[in-house]
Amino acid sequence: MINVWKAKSSELPCICAINTFNNELTIYACLQQAIKNFQSSNIYVFDDGSKDKTIEYIEKFNNDYNVDIHVLSVGDLDPWPDQKVPRDHGPGKGTLIEAGKTHAKSKFKSWWVTKSNFPDAIYFSLEADVILADDALVRARKRIAEWKDPANDCEFFNVVFTIDSEYVRPMCSTEDSLEDTLPGIQQRKIYDQPGDWTFACFWTGGNLQIGPDPAWPYGACLFPWSRKNQCEKKGQDTDIPYGFHLYNYNNNNLNNDFTGRLMLKIKDLNDLDVDWSVLEKSWFPKVLKINENLKRYIVEE
Repeated sequence: MINVWKAKSSELPCICAINTFNNELTIYACLQQAIKNFQSSNIYVFDDGSKDKTIEYIEKFNNDYNVDIHVLSVGDLDPWPDQKVPRDHGPGKGTLIEAGKTHAKSKFKSWWVTKSNFPDAIYFSLEADVILADDALVRARKRIAEWKDPANDCEFFNVVFTIDSEYVRPMCSTEDSLEDTLPGIQQRKIYDQPGDWTFACFWTGGNLQIGPDPAWPYGACLFPWSRKNQCEKKGQDTDIPYGFHLYNYNNNNLNNDFTGRLMLKIKDLNDLDVDWSVLEKSWFPKVLKINENLKRYIVEE
C-alpha cells in the first residue's frame, strides 16, 4: 500500500462531514468556506436535532449558492444507548446528557454513515463553528499523501481559536498570563488550537474507527488507540492554521462578559500567515462584537 499510497490518495474522494446541533449563527459561514474546499456533493451535514434555525440557514445557503448540501437527521440515533454520561461542567453539572448527544456519539454517527456509503474515501470531521481557510483541503491533501501507514494514520489540523473578526482567544492554563501555556501541547502561536476534532481526517478504508475516550467518555477518540495519533498528532500541529474555530459564537453566549479573560486584538498580531479577511467576508445572521466594557453585543441582526 505504501508504494502506491501517494497516487491513490490523490484520487480518493474527500467527504466533509459537518456535525450540527443548534449552530444557526455559524453554519452558513461554515458552508461558505466548506464549498471552497470540497465539492458540494461531498458535503454532508449531520444534524443532532437542532431546535433553532440551523436547518433554515442551510436551506438559505442552498438557495443562495444554487447547491444541494445533504442534511441527515441523526438526532434520534444513539449508537451506545447503555452509555450514560453526566455533564462535567457548566449549568446542570452532574446531570445526565440527553441520549445520543455526546461529542463521541455525534462523531461516531457522522463517521459510520460516511464509511458505510464511502468505504474508500477520506473522512473529514468538521465542526459547524469552524470557518476553513481557502486552501485548507489543498494543504491537507499534501499531508495525507505523506502518510507512511495509511490504514492507521490520521490528521488533526491546527485552527485559530477565534472570538470574532476582531479578537482571538489565547489557549492558556490560566487567565493571568500568556506565559501560562497549556501543558502537553505544541503551538505555532498562543492563540492556535493545535489539532482536534474541529477539523480532522482519516481514511475510511483503514483500521481506524471512532469511540468514546476512555478517560473522558463524552469526547471522541480514535481506535485502535495509539500514542502516535492521540499524543503525537492531536494537540501538536504547528502548521499554518487551516481555519478559525469560533469560540462560543452561539445564542447561548450573546451576552458574554470577557472581563478578566485573556484576549488579543487581531490588528495587533502581525500574523501574516493567516488570511484574516476570511472572517470579514463570511456571513453571519447575527454579527457579534465586543464593546469597550468587554461585553459581547449584537452589531446587526
